[in-house]
Amino acid sequence: MRARPELRASCGRRVPFVCGPRDVYAEVVRLESGAPIATVVSGGHPRSFSHTRAAPAGAPPHRATPHRRKLNSTQRRSGPDRAAESKGTLTVNESITAVSGVATQPTDETQSLPWWARRVGFAWITIITGLGSLIAASVLVGERIQIYLDENTKTSCDWGGAFSCSSVMKSEAAQAFGFPNPFIGLVGFTVLVVIGVTVLSGASMPRWYWIGFQVGVLAAFGFLVWLYSEALYVIGALCIYCMICWLMMTILMFVSLGRSILTGVLPAPAWAHAWARGWTWLTAIIVIIACAASILFRFMGLFFPA
Repeated sequence: MRARPELRASCGRRVPFVCGPRDVYAEVVRLESGAPIATVVSGGHPRSFSHTRAAPAGAPPHRATPHRRKLNSTQRRSGPDRAAESKGTLTVNESITAVSGVATQPTDETQSLPWWARRVGFAWITIITGLGSLIAASVLVGERIQIYLDENTKTSCDWGGAFSCSSVMKSEAAQAFGFPNPFIGLVGFTVLVVIGVTVLSGASMPRWYWIGFQVGVLAAFGFLVWLYSEALYVIGALCIYCMICWLMMTILMFVSLGRSILTGVLPAPAWAHAWARGWTWLTAIIVIIACAASILFRFMGLFFPA
């Protein structure tokens, strides 16, 4: 029998356990009563035992009555997990899953993340920005249907001067893919709201999911930047509901990008982490002010007629 390795539990104690002829790994959880419980699995069968203090040096190993159960496919260890578990030690920063026994990365709630990068904060930002954009897109869909029925219809945001939604909706840029752009917003912004609610409920998604989310947000932001340039320098008119979508997606893009960097979804150097932690919101505000300034200068004569 090999020497007994020691497991550093999440409660800060060293928990001795017997190492059998095959690889051994352990899970450490804390019950509501405060008593730590370790589950040791050897040769594919778990054995559970409780402890209140570490065994003295040189003391014989404590054997617990085995409680055998069959592991399903999700509880079997993979090659990398087995290699990590064979070391016999789990660090305090690792999160131990009490069902699978696989050490996972720490959740964002256990890290010193900004409030907007944590699960609840990011979920609410996603819900608010997605819902605001969805409402604006829904209004645009209704206005576009009215224009289809009667081309002379005056929309609710035809305020005169620089603001003319009907001029924007009748342009070629308003149908970039052969159908009105607001229909794309109905689908995309609904997905954002669903993702925000899912995150708020406590669901955990894999890294590839968040990479896809970030790619989608960046693509939507790039598309809206193109629409912004078309409205200012080609169409020569503004749509207030489009501007709401611009604002919401600018905030979400920078927040999601900063969170992806801080949580390791996107590999980034140290300077990018420093930017994400301290400059994410400031960058978003600067971009929004710059866009507002460009709109003001572009339509200065319409906003302030001589």
